[in-house]
Amino acid sequence: MYWVSLPTWFWIVYHAFLLVIAISTIFSIFKGKQKLFSSLSLILTLIIPIIVIINSIERDINQNEWEHLILHLQHGELWTIFAIFGHLFILVWFIWFLKMMITRNPKTIAN
Repeated sequence: MYWVSLPTWFWIVYHAFLLVIAISTIFSIFKGKQKLFSSLSLILTLIIPIIVIINSIERDINQNEWEHLILHLQHGELWTIFAIFGHLFILVWFIWFLKMMITRNPKTIAN
């Protein structure tokens, strides 16, 4: 029995992004910058994939992860709303982190 899944390249990019976020949050926590938001971002980076995997176990055979997420979002299930807002929070935090790194060290980034 085979399930439909998103392409391999998508999963490589997604998990690489999560790894970069986790490393960035740990770096930010140790530097003492925005410890609360950095800690929340790290916790979400670890929890969201677990929640999505657990809830994707019940998906249909002919349905990939994205279709499953959208279907359950249309039904208003809480885990999908948490996953989407969690990913948005992580993305906004990472953009803020990059902006702070660039404005703090403009010579390092340019060279």
